[in-house]
Amino acid sequence: LWHATVNLSGKISDPNQAVWVNGVKGHNNGDGTWSAKNVPNNVSGQSTFDATAFEPKEKQPDGSYGN
Repeated sequence: LWHATVNLSGKISDPNQAVWVNGVKGHNNGDGTWSAKNVPNNVSGQSTFDATAFEPKEKQPDGSYGN
């Protein structure tokens, strides 16, 4: 966790939702997993990641809709 950006992955129960982590849009793989590349990270060695899921009809941080 000493890198300025990191690649993350996790699980999601809905294959239609979009995933955002610390302001970066991730990729919902459609199989119950997601991934996000180049997520900003605090290089102090201690990190916090905030993952948010958006419904297909819900406006996302970049103004887009859908997955």
